[in-house]
Amino acid sequence: MPAEIYDAAWISTYHAHHRHAKVFREGRCFIVGDAAHIHSPVGGQGMNTGLQDAYNLVWKLALVIQGKVQDKLLDTFNEERIAVAKNLVQTTDRIFYMAAGESFFIKHFRLYVLPWLLRLANPIFRHVKCVRQASFKVISEIGVSYRQSFLSQNASWGSFSSKAPMPGDRFPFVLFEESGAKKNIQDDLQGDGFHCFIFSHKVGDEKALVSFCTQHYSELMTLHIILYSTETKLLFERFGLTASGYYVVRPDMVIACRSSGCAVSPLNAYLLSFLKFF
Repeated sequence: MPAEIYDAAWISTYHAHHRHAKVFREGRCFIVGDAAHIHSPVGGQGMNTGLQDAYNLVWKLALVIQGKVQDKLLDTFNEERIAVAKNLVQTTDRIFYMAAGESFFIKHFRLYVLPWLLRLANPIFRHVKCVRQASFKVISEIGVSYRQSFLSQNASWGSFSSKAPMPGDRFPFVLFEESGAKKNIQDDLQGDGFHCFIFSHKVGDEKALVSFCTQHYSELMTLHIILYSTETKLLFERFGLTASGYYVVRPDMVIACRSSGCAVSPLNAYLLSFLKFF
């Protein structure tokens, strides 16, 4: 639209910077948030990213300071978060260029093509649930996954349905019935330790695992036993389990490992890959 600027006391040109540090950890020094990555404010991703940086780091740092885990766990902060920063910087750079680019093609696309595309896409976003959910996960950043992280490797045992959450994924929001009331399973993720959700399809399947975790990892892990019933059937389906099994969740609500059985040895081997001996 036509506009005229007059009597301006101060005019400055805005520059959108898009870059990130090469590493987020160097010895005893760590950087998070805007110190680690800076980009256009388009999409409003900066605050969420900085908070996730901090949350990813602090639980690992706390466990190292407490002497419970090996120092190498801190390397996964750089490994996990720098991948997120790279993707974010590239994405916001492209979107900002589309929104503010001065080339002939970009201007005409923004003025004449983009509005038409948005009008066309509006009913899809409003009425197609899977599209709406996928968009929400991207914008809110709850769709961020660390499947390639060291902590997510060799961390799944047994068979699961294809839609089941995997190690490195955020522990999902699932509503289910408990004593006649609706409950979100994420509400059990209280405190600053690990959580182990044990799904017992048949009473007694969980006894050996519960005994082992209580004896060796009680300082590190909170146990949640979910017995199969008509109320919890949805949970077994959502987590891809046809029989007993378990999911271990990190303090930052990310799935650490999973098993479609209640075997103790793979969980113990996984934990000892970064823990100090308890």
